[in-house]
Amino acid sequence: MTKIPSYSQLAPKLTSLPLVRVNGQVFGVPFMWGPDPLIYDTTVFAAPPASWSVLWDTKYKGKISVWDDLPTVYMAAQVLGYDKPNPDQLYNLSDEQLEAVKKKLLELKPNVRKMWSTGGELTNLFQNHEVVAAMGWPLMTNQLRKSGYPAGETIPQENTTGWIDH
Repeated sequence: MTKIPSYSQLAPKLTSLPLVRVNGQVFGVPFMWGPDPLIYDTTVFAAPPASWSVLWDTKYKGKISVWDDLPTVYMAAQVLGYDKPNPDQLYNLSDEQLEAVKKKLLELKPNVRKMWSTGGELTNLFQNHEVVAAMGWPLMTNQLRKSGYPAGETIPQENTTGWIDH
């Protein structure tokens, strides 16, 4: 850690995460964090969607995208209320909760046009009018807006999980 002098300036919430510290020993260093907001086409939604549950609305069959990564699991767990009263529970789901999340995500499957894995991939899905709503990153919202695409961004009532690169 002596080779990373700015480590002490990171938020304790990041430096104490189980994925970077085990038994007090540091195994990873978070270097980037960000929210996973709901991005949507403002010509389709007159107002920002209030909840992640909009992704399950059957009128958006084949018009939704979610990230091909763990935050999608966390988002479904939030829809099921597993972050109440303790948001940290999202990262320590029981086997029963994981099974319910799996079932919830399988219910979403008909609405999913594609699971994205890169920012450019999701940006292209919106620009090609293949999707109207997705879990994404603020970077994508900014790219879409710069290109003239009518992108909206919101943090739904359930809140959002974040991503951490380490």
